[in-house]
Amino acid sequence: MNAINPEWAASLLAAQRRPRAPQAKLPWQKRLLSLRGPRSNLLSLRGRRSNLIRNLRMYNRSPEQGGYVHDTAMSLFIPPTDVLKTAGTWTDTVGGVANTYMQRRTAADATFILVFPIVPPQNSVAQKGSYLKSLDIWWDVTTAAMDAVSFTGLRRATLPANGAAFGAPVSEAVTADTGHDTAGERLTLDQHKATLTITTPFWLDDDDYLYFELTGDAAATSVFDLYGMRVNYTLRL
Repeated sequence: MNAINPEWAASLLAAQRRPRAPQAKLPWQKRLLSLRGPRSNLLSLRGRRSNLIRNLRMYNRSPEQGGYVHDTAMSLFIPPTDVLKTAGTWTDTVGGVANTYMQRRTAADATFILVFPIVPPQNSVAQKGSYLKSLDIWWDVTTAAMDAVSFTGLRRATLPANGAAFGAPVSEAVTADTGHDTAGERLTLDQHKATLTITTPFWLDDDDYLYFELTGDAAATSVFDLYGMRVNYTLRL
């Protein structure tokens, strides 16, 4: 057996006892150390790694990054004060039930048009924003039946560029509920709620200009009370 060189053994022992210079730590090692606390002994290496990854993702997140919403039961109410009225005298009035409110048209034998602006959130990205599905309209007819009430149409126009004129709006097809799908049902002395289902639901683009028209033809003593419209849609953000 070869004898151990005593000088070599002494130098090896001294090297093992000599304190090592601290090594620079990588960024992930520094982050891992910052996670240590009173309960660090209870955390596994896997748990600390998960915390590190989660925090790195938070630090690197885009300032415009948000959550995700896909809600199929959204609604937007349009009060009567937001509705354009082409003719007649309209007065803010307390409804037939206390603490309810509407706009009443003064009785007169004349025709008028109601224009409901439809303004849920819009988006320039395809299949984002609002997916329009149906409309509900509330009105009352008192004293005398109307001569006619008609759903003129759901109009969809495109907002023009500077210096350009509006193009002709397109009519989107709708189907009225069974209580309002004939002319004789809409003009009666009654408290009306009409539901209009859009035949082909669609997403609203950022340059869509959308509104619904209702035309009324009143008898001499017909009183028409407008409560408003509800827009029903899917919201995706």
